[in-house]
Amino acid sequence: MKRLSVLIAIVLLGVTSLWAQANDIESLYELGITTYWDYGTEADAVEIFTQVIALDPNFIAAYAYRGATYRLINQMELAKADFDYALQRDPQNGLALSMLARWHMQRGELTLALELSRQALALEPNVAVVHYNHARILTNTGSYQDGFSAYDEAIRLEKNAAARSQYYYNRGVELIEAYDDRLTAIESFTAALESDPTNPLPYASRAHNYILFSFVDGFLDLAVVDLEQALAIDPEFTYALGEYGNALMQLGRYDEALAALGRGIALDPTNADFHVLQGLVYAHQEDATTALGLINQAIVLDPQNDQLYFNRAIVHKERGDIRAALDDYTRAIQLNPNNHQALLNRGNLYTEDADYAAAIADYSAAIVVWPSFTLAYNVRGIAYSRQGNHEAALADFATVIELTPFWSAGHYNAGLEFYALGQYDEAIEAYTRSIELDPTDIKAYQSRAWAYRMIGALDKASADEERAIELGE
Repeated sequence: MKRLSVLIAIVLLGVTSLWAQANDIESLYELGITTYWDYGTEADAVEIFTQVIALDPNFIAAYAYRGATYRLINQMELAKADFDYALQRDPQNGLALSMLARWHMQRGELTLALELSRQALALEPNVAVVHYNHARILTNTGSYQDGFSAYDEAIRLEKNAAARSQYYYNRGVELIEAYDDRLTAIESFTAALESDPTNPLPYASRAHNYILFSFVDGFLDLAVVDLEQALAIDPEFTYALGEYGNALMQLGRYDEALAALGRGIALDPTNADFHVLQGLVYAHQEDATTALGLINQAIVLDPQNDQLYFNRAIVHKERGDIRAALDDYTRAIQLNPNNHQALLNRGNLYTEDADYAAAIADYSAAIVVWPSFTLAYNVRGIAYSRQGNHEAALADFATVIELTPFWSAGHYNAGLEFYALGQYDEAIEAYTRSIELDPTDIKAYQSRAWAYRMIGALDKASADEERAIELGE
Protein backbone atom coordinates (compact mmCIF):
# COMPACT_ATOMS: atom_id res chain seq x y z
CA MET A 1 0.00 0.00 0.00
CA LYS A 2 1.27 3.44 -0.97
CA ARG A 3 2.59 5.66 1.81
CA LEU A 4 3.98 9.19 1.88
CA SER A 5 6.40 8.92 4.79
CA VAL A 6 4.97 11.94 6.59
CA LEU A 7 6.32 13.00 10.00
CA ILE A 8 3.77 13.47 12.76
CA ALA A 9 5.64 16.14 14.74
CA ILE A 10 3.91 19.49 14.65
CA VAL A 11 6.80 21.71 15.58
CA LEU A 12 8.49 23.65 12.79
CA LEU A 13 11.35 21.18 12.64
CA GLY A 14 8.80 18.37 12.15
CA VAL A 15 7.41 19.84 8.96
CA THR A 16 10.77 20.19 7.23
CA SER A 17 10.27 17.08 5.07
CA LEU A 18 6.93 18.41 3.89
CA TRP A 19 8.32 21.78 2.88
CA ALA A 20 10.30 19.85 0.27
CA GLN A 21 6.94 19.00 -1.30
CA ALA A 22 5.02 22.14 -0.33
CA ASN A 23 6.84 25.43 0.22
CA ASP A 24 3.89 27.36 1.70
CA ILE A 25 0.95 26.56 3.92
CA GLU A 26 -1.57 26.57 1.05
CA SER A 27 0.55 24.05 -0.85
CA LEU A 28 0.79 21.93 2.26
CA TYR A 29 -3.01 22.04 2.59
CA GLU A 30 -3.39 21.02 -1.08
CA LEU A 31 -0.98 18.16 -0.45
CA GLY A 32 -3.25 17.10 2.39
CA ILE A 33 -6.29 17.11 0.09
CA THR A 34 -4.49 14.97 -2.49
CA THR A 35 -3.38 12.61 0.26
CA TYR A 36 -6.96 12.45 1.59
CA TRP A 37 -8.18 11.22 -1.79
CA ASP A 38 -5.14 9.10 -2.60
CA TYR A 39 -5.66 5.38 -2.06
CA GLY A 40 -4.40 4.06 1.26
CA THR A 41 -2.93 7.28 2.61
CA GLU A 42 -5.67 8.42 5.00
CA ALA A 43 -3.44 8.30 8.10
CA ASP A 44 -0.89 10.47 6.32
CA ALA A 45 -3.61 12.99 5.52
CA VAL A 46 -4.41 13.33 9.23
CA GLU A 47 -0.77 14.13 9.90
CA ILE A 48 -0.58 16.72 7.12
CA PHE A 49 -3.73 18.55 8.19
CA THR A 50 -2.49 18.46 11.80
CA GLN A 51 0.68 20.21 10.67
CA VAL A 52 -1.32 22.79 8.70
CA ILE A 53 -3.32 23.53 11.85
CA ALA A 54 -0.13 23.78 13.91
CA LEU A 55 1.18 26.39 11.48
CA ASP A 56 -2.14 28.26 11.30
CA PRO A 57 -4.69 27.44 14.03
CA ASN A 58 -7.26 29.60 12.17
CA PHE A 59 -7.16 27.46 8.99
CA ILE A 60 -10.79 26.27 9.24
CA ALA A 61 -10.74 24.19 6.06
CA ALA A 62 -7.91 22.07 7.50
CA TYR A 63 -10.15 21.17 10.47
CA ALA A 64 -12.93 20.24 8.05
CA TYR A 65 -10.69 17.95 6.02
CA ARG A 66 -8.99 16.46 9.07
CA GLY A 67 -12.43 15.65 10.48
CA ALA A 68 -13.39 14.07 7.16
CA THR A 69 -10.22 11.98 7.27
CA TYR A 70 -10.95 10.84 10.82
CA ARG A 71 -14.39 9.78 9.57
CA LEU A 72 -12.82 7.72 6.79
CA ILE A 73 -10.74 5.79 9.31
CA ASN A 74 -13.78 5.48 11.61
CA GLN A 75 -12.50 7.70 14.41
CA MET A 76 -15.92 9.28 14.67
CA GLU A 77 -15.48 11.22 17.95
CA LEU A 78 -12.32 12.92 16.73
CA ALA A 79 -14.07 13.73 13.46
CA LYS A 80 -17.04 15.32 15.24
CA ALA A 81 -14.73 17.36 17.46
CA ASP A 82 -13.03 18.87 14.39
CA PHE A 83 -16.35 19.67 12.71
CA ASP A 84 -17.74 21.23 15.88
CA TYR A 85 -14.64 23.38 16.35
CA ALA A 86 -14.65 24.49 12.70
CA LEU A 87 -18.32 25.48 12.83
CA GLN A 88 -17.92 27.16 16.22
CA ARG A 89 -15.24 29.37 14.66
CA ASP A 90 -17.14 29.84 11.38
CA PRO A 91 -20.84 28.81 11.50
CA GLN A 92 -21.26 29.62 7.79
CA ASN A 93 -18.40 27.40 6.61
CA GLY A 94 -20.04 25.31 3.90
CA LEU A 95 -17.10 22.90 3.59
CA ALA A 96 -17.20 21.96 7.29
CA LEU A 97 -21.00 21.70 7.14
CA SER A 98 -20.76 19.39 4.13
CA MET A 99 -18.22 17.15 5.85
CA LEU A 100 -20.45 17.06 8.95
CA ALA A 101 -23.34 15.97 6.74
CA ARG A 102 -21.29 12.95 5.60
CA TRP A 103 -20.56 12.16 9.26
CA HIS A 104 -24.30 12.00 9.95
CA MET A 105 -24.82 9.88 6.82
CA GLN A 106 -22.26 7.36 8.03
CA ARG A 107 -24.21 7.11 11.29
CA GLY A 108 -27.43 6.43 9.36
CA GLU A 109 -28.95 9.83 10.15
CA LEU A 110 -29.96 10.51 6.55
CA THR A 111 -32.64 13.16 7.09
CA LEU A 112 -30.28 15.37 9.08
CA ALA A 113 -27.44 14.64 6.65
CA LEU A 114 -29.53 15.77 3.69
CA GLU A 115 -30.65 18.95 5.47
CA LEU A 116 -27.08 19.90 6.36
CA SER A 117 -25.85 19.04 2.87
CA ARG A 118 -28.41 21.36 1.29
CA GLN A 119 -27.34 24.15 3.62
CA ALA A 120 -23.70 23.54 2.70
CA LEU A 121 -24.52 23.65 -1.00
CA ALA A 122 -26.28 26.99 -0.59
CA LEU A 123 -23.18 28.36 1.15
CA GLU A 124 -20.59 26.86 -1.22
CA PRO A 125 -22.19 26.29 -4.66
CA ASN A 126 -18.84 26.30 -6.46
CA VAL A 127 -16.90 23.80 -4.32
CA ALA A 128 -16.62 20.38 -5.97
CA VAL A 129 -16.43 18.27 -2.82
CA VAL A 130 -19.62 19.87 -1.48
CA HIS A 131 -21.45 18.64 -4.58
CA TYR A 132 -19.78 15.24 -4.21
CA ASN A 133 -20.88 14.87 -0.59
CA HIS A 134 -24.37 15.95 -1.63
CA ALA A 135 -24.34 13.27 -4.35
CA ARG A 136 -23.35 10.57 -1.87
CA ILE A 137 -26.15 11.56 0.50
CA LEU A 138 -28.78 11.82 -2.25
CA THR A 139 -28.03 8.37 -3.63
CA ASN A 140 -28.07 6.94 -0.11
CA THR A 141 -31.60 8.30 0.27
CA GLY A 142 -32.64 6.82 -3.09
CA SER A 143 -32.72 10.14 -4.97
CA TYR A 144 -30.64 8.75 -7.80
CA GLN A 145 -31.44 11.22 -10.58
CA ASP A 146 -30.56 14.23 -8.42
CA GLY A 147 -27.58 12.33 -7.04
CA PHE A 148 -26.07 11.70 -10.47
CA SER A 149 -26.62 15.34 -11.40
CA ALA A 150 -24.64 16.27 -8.28
CA TYR A 151 -21.88 13.81 -9.27
CA ASP A 152 -21.67 15.44 -12.71
CA GLU A 153 -21.37 18.90 -11.18
CA ALA A 154 -18.69 17.73 -8.75
CA ILE A 155 -16.70 16.21 -11.60
CA ARG A 156 -17.07 19.39 -13.67
CA LEU A 157 -15.79 21.60 -10.86
CA GLU A 158 -13.01 19.37 -9.49
CA LYS A 159 -9.40 20.23 -10.40
CA ASN A 160 -7.70 17.65 -8.18
CA ALA A 161 -7.08 14.49 -10.21
CA ALA A 162 -7.15 12.10 -7.23
CA ALA A 163 -10.46 13.56 -6.04
CA ARG A 164 -11.99 13.46 -9.51
CA SER A 165 -10.96 9.81 -9.83
CA GLN A 166 -12.82 8.97 -6.64
CA TYR A 167 -15.90 10.86 -7.84
CA TYR A 168 -15.98 8.80 -11.04
CA TYR A 169 -15.35 5.60 -9.10
CA ASN A 170 -18.22 6.13 -6.69
CA ARG A 171 -20.49 7.22 -9.50
CA GLY A 172 -19.79 3.87 -11.17
CA VAL A 173 -20.59 1.99 -7.97
CA GLU A 174 -23.84 3.94 -7.61
CA LEU A 175 -24.83 3.27 -11.24
CA ILE A 176 -24.75 -0.44 -10.46
CA GLU A 177 -26.61 0.01 -7.19
CA ALA A 178 -29.30 2.23 -8.70
CA TYR A 179 -29.81 0.88 -12.21
CA ASP A 180 -27.72 -2.29 -12.61
CA ASP A 181 -26.09 -0.35 -15.44
CA ARG A 182 -22.78 -2.16 -15.50
CA LEU A 183 -21.66 -1.11 -18.96
CA THR A 184 -22.04 2.58 -18.11
CA ALA A 185 -20.37 1.85 -14.77
CA ILE A 186 -17.40 0.41 -16.67
CA GLU A 187 -17.17 3.73 -18.54
CA SER A 188 -17.18 5.57 -15.21
CA PHE A 189 -14.42 3.34 -13.81
CA THR A 190 -12.43 4.00 -16.99
CA ALA A 191 -12.82 7.75 -16.49
CA ALA A 192 -11.66 7.32 -12.89
CA LEU A 193 -8.47 5.67 -14.12
CA GLU A 194 -7.91 8.37 -16.73
CA SER A 195 -7.99 10.88 -13.85
CA ASP A 196 -5.71 8.84 -11.57
CA PRO A 197 -4.07 5.67 -12.94
CA THR A 198 -2.65 4.89 -9.47
CA ASN A 199 -6.07 4.22 -7.91
CA PRO A 200 -6.51 0.41 -7.67
CA LEU A 201 -10.23 0.55 -6.81
CA PRO A 202 -11.51 1.32 -10.33
CA TYR A 203 -9.22 -1.36 -11.79
CA ALA A 204 -10.71 -3.99 -9.47
CA SER A 205 -14.30 -2.85 -9.97
CA ARG A 206 -13.98 -2.65 -13.74
CA ALA A 207 -12.44 -6.12 -13.73
CA HIS A 208 -15.30 -7.51 -11.62
CA ASN A 209 -17.78 -6.29 -14.20
CA TYR A 210 -15.70 -7.63 -17.08
CA ILE A 211 -15.87 -11.03 -15.35
CA LEU A 212 -19.66 -10.77 -15.14
CA PHE A 213 -19.61 -10.38 -18.94
CA SER A 214 -17.14 -13.22 -19.38
CA PHE A 215 -19.39 -14.76 -22.04
CA VAL A 216 -18.16 -11.96 -24.35
CA ASP A 217 -14.88 -12.83 -26.04
CA GLY A 218 -11.91 -10.96 -24.61
CA PHE A 219 -13.56 -9.64 -21.45
CA LEU A 220 -11.76 -12.10 -19.16
CA ASP A 221 -8.44 -11.04 -20.64
CA LEU A 222 -9.34 -7.39 -19.95
CA ALA A 223 -10.20 -8.35 -16.37
CA VAL A 224 -6.82 -10.00 -15.85
CA VAL A 225 -4.98 -6.92 -17.14
CA ASP A 226 -6.95 -4.67 -14.78
CA LEU A 227 -6.40 -6.92 -11.77
CA GLU A 228 -2.67 -7.13 -12.42
CA GLN A 229 -2.60 -3.34 -12.47
CA ALA A 230 -4.51 -3.18 -9.16
CA LEU A 231 -2.19 -5.69 -7.53
CA ALA A 232 0.91 -3.90 -8.82
CA ILE A 233 -0.34 -0.84 -6.90
CA ASP A 234 -1.38 -2.80 -3.80
CA PRO A 235 -0.10 -6.41 -3.61
CA GLU A 236 -2.19 -6.97 -0.46
CA PHE A 237 -5.50 -5.93 -2.03
CA THR A 238 -7.42 -9.06 -1.06
CA TYR A 239 -10.55 -8.27 -3.08
CA ALA A 240 -8.41 -7.98 -6.22
CA LEU A 241 -6.63 -11.24 -5.40
CA GLY A 242 -9.96 -13.06 -5.22
CA GLU A 243 -11.14 -11.61 -8.52
CA TYR A 244 -7.74 -12.39 -10.07
CA GLY A 245 -7.93 -16.00 -9.00
CA ASN A 246 -11.47 -16.23 -10.38
CA ALA A 247 -10.52 -14.76 -13.76
CA LEU A 248 -7.42 -16.96 -14.10
CA MET A 249 -9.51 -20.02 -13.25
CA GLN A 250 -12.05 -19.20 -15.95
CA LEU A 251 -9.20 -18.81 -18.44
CA GLY A 252 -7.87 -22.26 -17.52
CA ARG A 253 -4.69 -20.88 -15.91
CA TYR A 254 -5.15 -23.09 -12.87
CA ASP A 255 -1.68 -23.00 -11.30
CA GLU A 256 -1.63 -19.21 -11.41
CA ALA A 257 -5.15 -19.09 -9.97
CA LEU A 258 -4.16 -21.31 -7.05
CA ALA A 259 -1.10 -19.16 -6.40
CA ALA A 260 -3.18 -15.96 -6.30
CA LEU A 261 -5.78 -17.52 -4.03
CA GLY A 262 -3.05 -18.91 -1.79
CA ARG A 263 -1.71 -15.37 -1.36
CA GLY A 264 -5.22 -14.29 -0.42
CA ILE A 265 -5.55 -17.01 2.21
CA ALA A 266 -2.17 -16.06 3.68
CA LEU A 267 -3.42 -12.48 4.07
CA ASP A 268 -6.92 -13.40 5.28
CA PRO A 269 -7.10 -17.04 6.47
CA THR A 270 -10.74 -16.81 7.61
CA ASN A 271 -12.05 -15.47 4.29
CA ALA A 272 -14.29 -18.27 3.06
CA ASP A 273 -14.32 -16.93 -0.50
CA PHE A 274 -10.68 -17.83 -1.06
CA HIS A 275 -11.23 -21.41 0.08
CA VAL A 276 -14.27 -21.88 -2.13
CA LEU A 277 -12.52 -20.43 -5.18
CA GLN A 278 -9.62 -22.79 -4.60
CA GLY A 279 -12.18 -25.57 -4.50
CA LEU A 280 -13.59 -24.50 -7.85
CA VAL A 281 -10.12 -24.55 -9.39
CA TYR A 282 -9.70 -28.15 -8.29
CA ALA A 283 -13.17 -28.91 -9.63
CA HIS A 284 -12.12 -27.59 -13.04
CA GLN A 285 -9.12 -29.91 -12.79
CA GLU A 286 -11.54 -32.79 -12.13
CA ASP A 287 -10.36 -33.26 -8.56
CA ALA A 288 -13.82 -33.26 -7.01
CA THR A 289 -12.68 -34.71 -3.67
CA THR A 290 -10.26 -31.86 -2.97
CA ALA A 291 -12.78 -29.36 -4.33
CA LEU A 292 -15.57 -30.49 -2.03
CA GLY A 293 -13.22 -30.63 0.95
CA LEU A 294 -12.21 -26.99 0.47
CA ILE A 295 -15.77 -25.80 -0.07
CA ASN A 296 -17.04 -27.73 2.94
CA GLN A 297 -14.27 -26.08 4.96
CA ALA A 298 -15.51 -22.70 3.72
CA ILE A 299 -19.08 -23.56 4.74
CA VAL A 300 -17.86 -24.38 8.26
CA LEU A 301 -16.28 -20.91 8.37
CA ASP A 302 -19.43 -19.21 7.12
CA PRO A 303 -22.50 -21.51 7.16
CA GLN A 304 -25.01 -18.76 6.30
CA ASN A 305 -23.16 -17.66 3.17
CA ASP A 306 -25.42 -18.43 0.20
CA GLN A 307 -22.53 -18.13 -2.27
CA LEU A 308 -20.78 -21.12 -0.72
CA TYR A 309 -23.74 -23.40 -1.38
CA PHE A 310 -23.99 -21.92 -4.86
CA ASN A 311 -20.37 -22.85 -5.57
CA ARG A 312 -20.70 -26.31 -4.04
CA ALA A 313 -23.64 -26.86 -6.38
CA ILE A 314 -21.33 -26.13 -9.31
CA VAL A 315 -18.97 -28.88 -8.15
CA HIS A 316 -21.85 -31.33 -7.69
CA LYS A 317 -23.01 -30.53 -11.22
CA GLU A 318 -19.49 -31.19 -12.58
CA ARG A 319 -19.53 -34.56 -10.80
CA GLY A 320 -22.90 -35.40 -12.34
CA ASP A 321 -24.73 -35.32 -9.00
CA ILE A 322 -27.68 -33.27 -10.23
CA ARG A 323 -29.82 -33.94 -7.16
CA ALA A 324 -27.16 -32.58 -4.81
CA ALA A 325 -26.62 -29.60 -7.12
CA LEU A 326 -30.33 -28.76 -7.08
CA ASP A 327 -30.41 -29.06 -3.28
CA ASP A 328 -27.48 -26.66 -2.90
CA TYR A 329 -28.89 -24.12 -5.36
CA THR A 330 -32.17 -24.28 -3.48
CA ARG A 331 -30.37 -23.78 -0.17
CA ALA A 332 -28.53 -20.77 -1.61
CA ILE A 333 -31.84 -19.27 -2.77
CA GLN A 334 -33.44 -19.91 0.62
CA LEU A 335 -30.61 -18.04 2.31
CA ASN A 336 -30.72 -15.24 -0.26
CA PRO A 337 -33.78 -15.05 -2.53
CA ASN A 338 -31.93 -12.35 -4.51
CA ASN A 339 -29.10 -14.67 -5.56
CA HIS A 340 -29.67 -14.25 -9.27
CA GLN A 341 -26.79 -16.56 -10.23
CA ALA A 342 -28.25 -19.42 -8.19
CA LEU A 343 -31.65 -18.83 -9.80
CA LEU A 344 -30.01 -18.86 -13.24
CA ASN A 345 -28.05 -22.05 -12.62
CA ARG A 346 -31.00 -23.90 -11.06
CA GLY A 347 -33.05 -22.84 -14.08
CA ASN A 348 -30.34 -24.29 -16.33
CA LEU A 349 -30.64 -27.64 -14.55
CA TYR A 350 -34.41 -27.57 -15.06
CA THR A 351 -33.86 -26.77 -18.76
CA GLU A 352 -31.52 -29.74 -19.12
CA ASP A 353 -34.29 -31.88 -17.61
CA ALA A 354 -36.81 -30.37 -20.09
CA ASP A 355 -38.79 -28.82 -17.21
CA TYR A 356 -39.14 -25.57 -19.08
CA ALA A 357 -41.89 -24.09 -16.92
CA ALA A 358 -39.75 -24.40 -13.78
CA ALA A 359 -36.74 -23.06 -15.66
CA ILE A 360 -38.66 -20.03 -16.95
CA ALA A 361 -39.89 -19.31 -13.42
CA ASP A 362 -36.30 -19.25 -12.12
CA TYR A 363 -35.02 -17.16 -15.02
CA SER A 364 -37.86 -14.69 -14.53
CA ALA A 365 -37.09 -14.44 -10.80
CA ALA A 366 -33.44 -13.75 -11.65
CA ILE A 367 -34.49 -10.97 -14.02
CA VAL A 368 -36.63 -9.38 -11.30
CA VAL A 369 -33.51 -9.25 -9.11
CA TRP A 370 -31.26 -7.98 -11.91
CA PRO A 371 -33.35 -6.39 -14.70
CA SER A 372 -30.36 -6.18 -17.06
CA PHE A 373 -29.23 -9.79 -16.58
CA THR A 374 -28.31 -10.61 -20.18
CA LEU A 375 -27.67 -14.31 -19.63
CA ALA A 376 -31.05 -14.81 -17.94
CA TYR A 377 -32.89 -13.29 -20.89
CA ASN A 378 -30.84 -15.45 -23.25
CA VAL A 379 -31.52 -18.76 -21.54
CA ARG A 380 -35.16 -17.87 -20.89
CA GLY A 381 -35.46 -17.21 -24.61
CA ILE A 382 -34.02 -20.67 -25.28
CA ALA A 383 -36.52 -22.24 -22.86
CA TYR A 384 -39.42 -20.38 -24.49
CA SER A 385 -38.19 -21.56 -27.89
CA ARG A 386 -38.09 -25.17 -26.78
CA GLN A 387 -41.67 -24.76 -25.53
CA GLY A 388 -42.60 -23.57 -29.03
CA ASN A 389 -43.31 -20.02 -27.82
CA HIS A 390 -41.21 -18.32 -30.48
CA GLU A 391 -42.75 -14.87 -30.01
CA ALA A 392 -41.75 -14.80 -26.32
CA ALA A 393 -38.32 -16.17 -27.22
CA LEU A 394 -37.81 -13.48 -29.84
CA ALA A 395 -38.77 -10.78 -27.33
CA ASP A 396 -36.11 -12.06 -24.91
CA PHE A 397 -33.43 -12.17 -27.59
CA ALA A 398 -34.35 -8.62 -28.61
CA THR A 399 -33.65 -7.61 -25.01
CA VAL A 400 -30.32 -9.46 -25.12
CA ILE A 401 -29.38 -7.46 -28.22
CA GLU A 402 -30.44 -4.21 -26.56
CA LEU A 403 -28.37 -4.94 -23.45
CA THR A 404 -25.28 -6.36 -25.16
CA PRO A 405 -25.36 -5.47 -28.87
CA PHE A 406 -21.74 -6.60 -29.24
CA TRP A 407 -22.54 -10.23 -28.29
CA SER A 408 -23.05 -12.34 -31.40
CA ALA A 409 -25.15 -15.00 -29.64
CA GLY A 410 -28.09 -12.65 -29.13
CA HIS A 411 -28.29 -11.90 -32.86
CA TYR A 412 -27.85 -15.57 -33.80
CA ASN A 413 -30.59 -16.72 -31.43
CA ALA A 414 -32.92 -14.01 -32.72
CA GLY A 415 -32.23 -15.32 -36.21
CA LEU A 416 -33.35 -18.79 -35.16
CA GLU A 417 -36.65 -17.42 -33.91
CA PHE A 418 -37.25 -15.33 -37.01
CA TYR A 419 -36.63 -18.48 -39.05
CA ALA A 420 -39.05 -20.51 -36.90
CA LEU A 421 -41.69 -17.79 -37.44
CA GLY A 422 -41.15 -17.87 -41.22
CA GLN A 423 -39.60 -14.37 -41.27
CA TYR A 424 -36.65 -15.33 -43.43
CA ASP A 425 -35.44 -11.86 -44.45
CA GLU A 426 -35.30 -10.86 -40.78
CA ALA A 427 -33.50 -14.11 -39.98
CA ILE A 428 -30.88 -13.38 -42.64
CA GLU A 429 -30.37 -9.90 -41.24
CA ALA A 430 -29.88 -11.28 -37.70
CA TYR A 431 -27.48 -14.01 -38.87
CA THR A 432 -25.51 -11.43 -40.87
CA ARG A 433 -25.05 -9.25 -37.80
CA SER A 434 -23.94 -12.32 -35.82
CA ILE A 435 -21.37 -13.12 -38.49
CA GLU A 436 -20.11 -9.53 -38.49
CA LEU A 437 -19.46 -9.84 -34.77
CA ASP A 438 -17.99 -13.37 -35.02
CA PRO A 439 -16.81 -14.21 -38.55
CA THR A 440 -15.68 -17.69 -37.43
CA ASP A 441 -19.10 -18.94 -36.26
CA ILE A 442 -19.80 -21.98 -38.45
CA LYS A 443 -23.39 -22.43 -37.30
CA ALA A 444 -24.28 -18.84 -38.22
CA TYR A 445 -23.18 -19.46 -41.83
CA GLN A 446 -25.09 -22.75 -41.92
CA SER A 447 -28.23 -21.15 -40.52
CA ARG A 448 -28.05 -18.22 -42.92
CA ALA A 449 -27.65 -20.68 -45.79
CA TRP A 450 -30.94 -22.36 -44.81
CA ALA A 451 -32.67 -18.98 -44.70
CA TYR A 452 -31.25 -18.04 -48.11
CA ARG A 453 -32.61 -21.30 -49.54
CA MET A 454 -36.05 -20.50 -48.14
CA ILE A 455 -36.15 -17.25 -50.17
CA GLY A 456 -34.61 -18.85 -53.25
CA ALA A 457 -31.18 -17.19 -52.99
CA LEU A 458 -29.39 -20.41 -53.85
CA ASP A 459 -26.04 -18.89 -54.86
CA LYS A 460 -25.77 -17.09 -51.52
CA ALA A 461 -26.80 -20.25 -49.71
CA SER A 462 -24.08 -22.24 -51.47
CA ALA A 463 -21.48 -19.57 -50.64
CA ASP A 464 -22.39 -19.74 -46.95
CA GLU A 465 -22.26 -23.53 -46.95
CA GLU A 466 -18.83 -23.47 -48.56
CA ARG A 467 -17.63 -20.95 -45.98
CA ALA A 468 -18.91 -23.14 -43.16
CA ILE A 469 -17.00 -26.10 -44.60
CA GLU A 470 -13.81 -24.01 -44.87
CA LEU A 471 -14.09 -22.95 -41.24
CA GLY A 472 -14.63 -26.52 -40.15
CA GLU A 473 -11.52 -27.86 -41.85
